[in-house]
Amino acid sequence: MFQYALIGGHYLDARLMRVPKDLLRDVVTNRQHNEVIVKYYDRMAKETEGRLELTLSNKKQNISDCNKFWFMDVYHQAKIKDLQKVNLCKDKFCSNCKKVKQASRMARFMPVIELEKKESKFASQMVLTVPNCSGKDLEKTIKKMNKAYSTLNDYFKGKKEIAGFPIDFGYRGAIKSLEVTYKKDSYHPHFHVLLSHDLHIGEKKHVNAYSRKHGKVSRLFTDFEILIQKLWRMAYDGIRITKKNFDDLPIGYSCMVDICKPNDYLELFKYMVKVQSEDEAFMNYHQFVTLYHALLNVRQIQGYGSFFGIRDDEQILEAVIEYYEQYISELRKKEVPESVWQTPKELLDDDSDYTLISRKQLFNYLK
Repeated sequence: MFQYALIGGHYLDARLMRVPKDLLRDVVTNRQHNEVIVKYYDRMAKETEGRLELTLSNKKQNISDCNKFWFMDVYHQAKIKDLQKVNLCKDKFCSNCKKVKQASRMARFMPVIELEKKESKFASQMVLTVPNCSGKDLEKTIKKMNKAYSTLNDYFKGKKEIAGFPIDFGYRGAIKSLEVTYKKDSYHPHFHVLLSHDLHIGEKKHVNAYSRKHGKVSRLFTDFEILIQKLWRMAYDGIRITKKNFDDLPIGYSCMVDICKPNDYLELFKYMVKVQSEDEAFMNYHQFVTLYHALLNVRQIQGYGSFFGIRDDEQILEAVIEYYEQYISELRKKEVPESVWQTPKELLDDDSDYTLISRKQLFNYLK
């Protein structure tokens, strides 16, 4: 039995806030994945001394408690369970919190991306890679990549120039996102970058070593891509950026730039690291330790230019709060709720006619 709240002359259906069973199934499955990560933190803590040992022990406990219980108000007459609080660990290796972070980033960035698409003439997806590295070099590699991207961004903005090679594509801004994939002791850090620009990047006509896949030419490159490949390599390897060094460099590092298709924007919001490796094996302990240290305090996603300093959409948040509070007000006129804790597994197995709701689900609907 669903209850309704009258909002601005319209009735709000509780089903807009309903928590789907599929979400509960995902939470239960992710908690099973987290059990392995808990063991990794425990082992790592036992192999460590001092302040780091305490930090790792706390992380172990936090991820163990993550989504263990959901606190809710239960309205028995209305058959409504209103989710109030979920314990989140916010750990980058937590399978549940990674989805929360992904959703949060999308909520912050997508409204600005949609607005920017109306202002600029082109939106392109750029992928920047460097040679794979071993685990011991991963932290250093990521630091070098971030430093190299700052240099690249200076050329995009026109702050720096190569004599005879003007980099003018009507640059407006960018969003850079780090992803790290891995297989055994080979790590592949790379950037997904959304570029907003006013000039076309040119015709794809060049063939080089990055054009071939399984022995066949599967990709052509523009003059712009060839230029960025070399510039990216020079910035990363610390080669002085001059016209002579540019001309003498036979090939750069892989860079691909394509006009964005609708689903390409999702590449920006991928998880920084997954618990599965490239060969679909679950992350082993040594990979976990490597990634933990290499990604410590590393910022995954960052905006530049027209995307700098992005904030949440406060208007949507205010609408959610207003709708939700009026709905709950209608329920409380008839009864006082009972506050209870339940596990996600208990909620998933609940075959009663109670409806589990959350104002976050309403946020997603309105957005």
